[in-house]
Amino acid sequence: MRSLEIRRHSHTKKGDTRKDGSSLSSEGVRAAREVGATIGPFAFVVASIIPRTVETAIAMGFSVDVCVDQGGGPLWGASLEEVPFHAQWEAEEPFVMYAEAIARGGAMRDLADLQLAMWTDAVGRVSEDEAALVVTHGGLIDSGLVRALPDADHATWGPPISQLEGARLTYDGASFALGEWRRL
Repeated sequence: MRSLEIRRHSHTKKGDTRKDGSSLSSEGVRAAREVGATIGPFAFVVASIIPRTVETAIAMGFSVDVCVDQGGGPLWGASLEEVPFHAQWEAEEPFVMYAEAIARGGAMRDLADLQLAMWTDAVGRVSEDEAALVVTHGGLIDSGLVRALPDADHATWGPPISQLEGARLTYDGASFALGEWRRL
């Protein structure tokens, strides 16, 4: 069976240092190396067009096959009208919050649908018994997981996905199933 590993990018620089050089902090590079040593191999790797995801994949030890727009621009802005930026950190049940927003339709559902389509494409590019990796962003990974697993008990999923965390999903050619959480 094919599988898909989805991970949030690593820790970034803060303040004025964020403008120069790499996007990841030294701690972020070190942490990504540690995580990368425990996962893989991956036959196909996707990152977003925002450098911190590419840098995370490389620090993990994986070359990036393709960079895609994972939902920036107008769609991202419109989704923030429905679920404000970083609202998942304030929500008692963040995945329920995303599920409710997705159920209402609108931009958040469109953004989650975009994640699901990108994830399906990525896992579709690997052979049976291989895995793909997607390195993504907070909020996108959370809403995407809800959309990929719509019938799950989202209230039991715990806190939002933090840096370098994620999930391993299996794919049977038609739908995803939760393999295991990748919490740190």
